[in-house]
Amino acid sequence: VVAGNGAVEVDQPLELSAAGSHDPDGGIAEYRWDFGDGGTAAGVEVRHIWREPGRYRASLTVSDGTGLVNAENTAEFLVEVADAPRTQIVTAEAACAGESLRFSLSNLPAVDDPQALRWSFGDGSQALGETAEHSFAQPGTYSVGVTGPLDRAGEMLLTPIARLVKVNRPPVPIVDTERKTCPGTVVSFDASRSFDADGEIATYDWDFGDGQLAVGDKVSHAFSAPGTYPVRLMVTDRSGSSCASVIETVDIFVNAPPVADAGPDSDIYVGGAVDSYVLDASGSRDPDGDALDHYWSLSNGYELDGEKVRVEITEPGTVTAELTTSDEHGLDCSVATDTVTIRARLRQQSSLLSEPGQDALE
Repeated sequence: VVAGNGAVEVDQPLELSAAGSHDPDGGIAEYRWDFGDGGTAAGVEVRHIWREPGRYRASLTVSDGTGLVNAENTAEFLVEVADAPRTQIVTAEAACAGESLRFSLSNLPAVDDPQALRWSFGDGSQALGETAEHSFAQPGTYSVGVTGPLDRAGEMLLTPIARLVKVNRPPVPIVDTERKTCPGTVVSFDASRSFDADGEIATYDWDFGDGQLAVGDKVSHAFSAPGTYPVRLMVTDRSGSSCASVIETVDIFVNAPPVADAGPDSDIYVGGAVDSYVLDASGSRDPDGDALDHYWSLSNGYELDGEKVRVEITEPGTVTAELTTSDEHGLDCSVATDTVTIRARLRQQSSLLSEPGQDALE
């Protein structure tokens, strides 16, 4: 007969008794115990500790010592060994450099002197007591430990407890893209060179600054109107810490095309000593306020640069001047054109027209 609780926790002793066993025609000479985990014992009253959780088939064998065939009898019994709620270090799952962390102990048995509990944080720092606070100056993985006398099953044991604490290194966002573009042009944004030194990037979130959003390491977007847009990329790692997300902002300039103005068409007279005409692009403008370059191409073969240029026209006829105005950005939308028509007539025919000087002569 075995007396005792058939359930116990890991590292907790179980008291077992065979005092209820008897021999109808004599006395019991020997009590042999097998605890199912490799451990054995002898005696009427025994005490055993199982170190691993599980179900163990234990047995008690009693013998009267006569050496006869029926001199022994064995009784088996099951022992359920539960995983004990062991004392553990409680703190945040992940932290950031410089962040103050609180450390405590769960399921802490009674301790006579809390100051006997000594904390070590893996960076050379220590503390005493049932709780502690500490901040790590640098990212990394630290082994935080506590050593002290803990009451286990009525016995004071010098028990070390440890756990790893990850101090996160924030991810690094990198954006590759063109910084200048035109309205309606699709722009590619590539964040695939972003990295996380101690893990991996979980999400890429984009805000294009015009109300539109996107997700992914490679995205594209077209801006509908000119302007400068702060495009924000937020990369987030898997640490779950307060420094898991980092934002990188790049300004995308969407160019407003210039406006070319070659001036009004004109009638002039030729046949004098010096006949010339001033081409004037001063009416051209750029909505962004950029400086403009001007290039003139005339149907009579002349090519000229400048906002105001003088061209000699000596023969009667019609001359067409095409003005190309460009801003400094070198984009497809950086160029605009306009044309002006100059009609030249011989001076002796002027009596049929208004007096010279009313035309664009200077």
